Amino acid sequence: MSSQLPFSVTRTLRNSVQQLAHYSGYSLRRARAQGRARILMYHAVTPDGLAPQAFEKQLRFLRGHFDVVSLGVLCARHARHELRGNEVALTFDDGVRNHLSTVYPALERNKVCATYFVCPGRIERGEWIWNMEMRARLHALRRDEQVRLALEMNCPADDVEGIVAWAKGRTLDVRVEAENRVRAATPRFVPSALQCDLSAPLSWTELRSFDPNFVTIGSHTVDHPILPMVDASTALHEIEQSRRQLEARLDRTVDLFCYPDGAHSAETIELVRRSYSAGVGTQPGLVADSDSIHHLPRIGAGERIAAFEWRLHRP
Repeated sequence: MSSQLPFSVTRTLRNSVQQLAHYSGYSLRRARAQGRARILMYHAVTPDGLAPQAFEKQLRFLRGHFDVVSLGVLCARHARHELRGNEVALTFDDGVRNHLSTVYPALERNKVCATYFVCPGRIERGEWIWNMEMRARLHALRRDEQVRLALEMNCPADDVEGIVAWAKGRTLDVRVEAENRVRAATPRFVPSALQCDLSAPLSWTELRSFDPNFVTIGSHTVDHPILPMVDASTALHEIEQSRRQLEARLDRTVDLFCYPDGAHSAETIELVRRSYSAGVGTQPGLVADSDSIHHLPRIGAGERIAAFEWRLHRP
């Protein structure tokens, strides 16, 4: 007989421990005592996930207890071995409309800076990042239609997240074919206003409107491919051209990079090193002196303040 607790019980216990650590002050004391810098990873602020009120609460908490700096400042200190151990930098992936409609006003109100990682190819064409579009279209299908489509694509998974995860692990040509099959299966798909806010890219005009004191623009490749799944010449193009296109259109220096989906290899890290001063992934962790500046860890930001504080010391 298995002694493993049901997931619902485990989740309840975890939440209770996090709440206790929050109200007792343990999480904050532990995080401050660790003396390590942190890079926070966000995607969007929405009532269905990290609510606007919760996000602003996080910003006030960070300003009150840590040194909130830009990612560029944190990375420069890391490169000089001058990290003080209380730095926190905020990052947002994908460059979607939500970063203007909801995130930016909150940053201004709380006088907090952040880095937005964007894909210039998607901006140029006004296209969603491919996995966002695939996920939204798959959710528009009935369950039996999802199963049938997965069989047609020879995908071993038949649920939405499983299909998207499978597509991320395919070569570029196979993934593009899967995208086209999903589009063909959803000809009447019309995104909602909320879906557009969370997935549609910002325009060049909108990106240029951001005060550089609050928003740094970083590269997220040209078109958001999973870098280890493309050939060397494509990876080189995605990494180098992204910086060139962003700098040409925005008239800003762009020297920070974010690996799409956190996927990387020794070869892609080397390509990033040649073109950028620093890069971030998605592996959870605090920033250590031994970490490669071209593949730094980040902490996913929890929506509840108790979970958020917990992750600051237990990523």
